[in-house]
Amino acid sequence: QDEEFSLQLQETLQLQETLQSLQLQETLQLQETDVKKECIICTENVDIKSFLNITDQCSHDYNICRECIGEYIKHELEDNGNVKITCPEDGCNEILNQKDIKEFASEETFRRYAYSI
Repeated sequence: QDEEFSLQLQETLQLQETLQSLQLQETLQLQETDVKKECIICTENVDIKSFLNITDQCSHDYNICRECIGEYIKHELEDNGNVKITCPEDGCNEILNQKDIKEFASEETFRRYAYSI
């Protein structure tokens, strides 16, 4: 009876080790699928989910991360006093509308923008 219990215990431990190994492999595979892309402004490798279409009118690739777009909007508004903010992508002159500003700017920056228009 003790021998049977010991065998069952060994099998259970082996199954637990196998399960932990499989979970570790799955975690590593998921980490590898986290796709990164270099932002052309900050040059950081950023999660691909941080790259969005800046305006509905833009037809270029997404090369600037969300954080940099927000900082660009803040700079244009606060430092340049500009409320007609154009897309920061080279060669794109599309103007960001209120929805675009709200999407990327901080709450404080958006409030300043809304007050200025």
